[in-house]
Amino acid sequence: MKSKCWILICTCVVGCAAQDAVNLSEVGGGGIGPSWAEFLQDPPMTWESFRDTAARESSAPYRFIVDGDIVLSDEQKLWDYYQAWLVQEYESRVTGGSALTVRNVMGADVLWPSSQKFNLTYCISNSFGSNKNRVIAAMGTATHSWSTRVSVGFTYRPDQDSACTSTNTNTVFNVNPVSDTFFAVSFFPDDVRANRQLLITSAAFTTTEGGRDFQGILRHETGHILGFRHEHIWITCTGETTADARHVTSYDVSSVMHYPQCRPGGSGGYRQTSSDFSGAISLYGNAQPLGCVPDGGIDDTLGVTSCCSGVAVHGSTVCSNPQDLTTCNQICGTALVNGCIPSGGWDDTLSSTSCCSGQAVSGSTWCLDPSDYGTDWVSCVQKCQ
Repeated sequence: MKSKCWILICTCVVGCAAQDAVNLSEVGGGGIGPSWAEFLQDPPMTWESFRDTAARESSAPYRFIVDGDIVLSDEQKLWDYYQAWLVQEYESRVTGGSALTVRNVMGADVLWPSSQKFNLTYCISNSFGSNKNRVIAAMGTATHSWSTRVSVGFTYRPDQDSACTSTNTNTVFNVNPVSDTFFAVSFFPDDVRANRQLLITSAAFTTTEGGRDFQGILRHETGHILGFRHEHIWITCTGETTADARHVTSYDVSSVMHYPQCRPGGSGGYRQTSSDFSGAISLYGNAQPLGCVPDGGIDDTLGVTSCCSGVAVHGSTVCSNPQDLTTCNQICGTALVNGCIPSGGWDDTLSSTSCCSGQAVSGSTWCLDPSDYGTDWVSCVQKCQ
């Protein structure tokens, strides 16, 4: 079985990988294939063809897009990507491709530092119009799906929505609509602020391709934001390079970072697996050090996990299959103090409980079922000031 792709971009990997290929294989693969120099004289695709056929954004700044949703900001980065792709193609030709993954375990994992990982702030552009509430809700569900299990924290800043662009340094990243051929694209932790954008097309709101849904697409894209590469790079599917990747756990065909079309059945959508969470926890730490789910976190309803507070938010239970209790989850609530929810606690939005302060933190509302946002609010909670 191939090793997994719970991976992160590593510094220097692309350039170093190309040089290593020359040093390690310049006399050929033990007679199995051409030498590195011979391979470069007749590559499977020239740089000019590779550059001319690469997908680009349909509007300024016309960045390159590879492997469906990976953004490269300029031609130099595309060139680096091309060089890494050549290395992978060469190794595959002379060795069957088994050595490349190990050789690229170098450099440092690109993760958010401890000083930043709990403060991943974002704004959501008003340009989404009537779809904005759907984006707010789905982003809340997607980000909480990571932060209730992994030691990271996302914060929505609605006060920045009126100036929600890549030049806004009051947020770590911006969420904006775009007209293009993909569903959504995002970024990695080492990107500069100008490139830290989560861009969403109208197709993402309605697609069911491969079992996808809107919140699942955002779970996948926020995985990239945390530093995770595509899972399917370890199999023959998209041709995506493994040159800037490191495995953390074994290969997981059901990973949230695995394209559905690259799975045997071509479906399954995007939801995190136990391997996704264990891999992320090994890198960022566990958000549940006490062995229970903190207030505002997502708990299963069968007792495999349990709420630290001992209570769940009234009406917050959501099941992907109502006939199967194993698919049900609920939001952990905060215990009442003098009949109300204290500051920092999580209150339901339907007034079954109320904040002692009488106020909720702006932008803190999220729903376990995104479709409840702005409609019946049943599975929605808010943080008390």
